[in-house]
Amino acid sequence: MELMQEARELGCWATEEMGAPVAARAPESTSTLRRLCLGQGADIWAYVLRHVHSQRSVKKIRGNLLWYGHQDSPEAHRKL
Repeated sequence: MELMQEARELGCWATEEMGAPVAARAPESTSTLRRLCLGQGADIWAYVLRHVHSQRSVKKIRGNLLWYGHQDSPEAHRKL
């Protein structure tokens, strides 16, 4: 992935997923986020972007999994 794109995604992740205020977000033109995405940091942040979610997102995902699991159960089909 291109360095600028990784830095942009990291900034968006911090704002959208973790709820960081937009005003506190570093501008993408600065080298701060780009430096985080260099070397060994690139692998770490790539993992974080894919696998780390806020508690709110985790609760929503768990609720969806429970709901769809309930719908797939034989008892739910008998009630229909």
